[in-house]
Amino acid sequence: MGGLALCVLLGGEVAAVLVGFANLDAGISVALITAGLLLAPWTGTAGVALLHRGLRRRGGLDGPPVLGTAAAKIEEVREIQEGEEVLLQLDLTIAPDDRPAYRANAGVDVRLSQVGDYRAGRILVVDYEMGRPWRIVVRKDPDAEWAARLATSRIDTAPAATRRTAPHRERVATTRYFLAATGSGLLVSLWPLWILLGHHG
Repeated sequence: MGGLALCVLLGGEVAAVLVGFANLDAGISVALITAGLLLAPWTGTAGVALLHRGLRRRGGLDGPPVLGTAAAKIEEVREIQEGEEVLLQLDLTIAPDDRPAYRANAGVDVRLSQVGDYRAGRILVVDYEMGRPWRIVVRKDPDAEWAARLATSRIDTAPAATRRTAPHRERVATTRYFLAATGSGLLVSLWPLWILLGHHG
């Protein structure tokens, strides 16, 4: 509710700027333009943040994540960024103990001298969120228990159809609510502001 209200307010601020520029000869136009330009970025940022948080709460995505640990096999490696620290994009088959194996991508920062350790076919340990299994963190130094498991682990490649990725619906829904609320505020505010400037012209 707070996010929608701020987006409606943002629409009013945008309307103030537009009407102010269209009526520069009116004495109050400079004040409207200045206020709109100063407030709009802050209102928009806060509105989007509150909208996104509200949609996540409705979708049950807030709260501390429940983590699982699994062995994973590197299927493919791509270097995204080079330098002393190299960002690797890993295409993984994740093999949890309590669910079918699936494919997902994970990023890992390594030293240039360690790039060769992340070759296709290597088995490693990852932590993943149970509710959002596409969120994966590679364990660079697994404990003794997992190191022993890796020594005897064998993972079959999961089909590409099992790939898990972040859904786009959260971003799409946030954008739709933002545009609808901001547009409503803009349309509702234009006519009163135009009349106000007409009286001060």
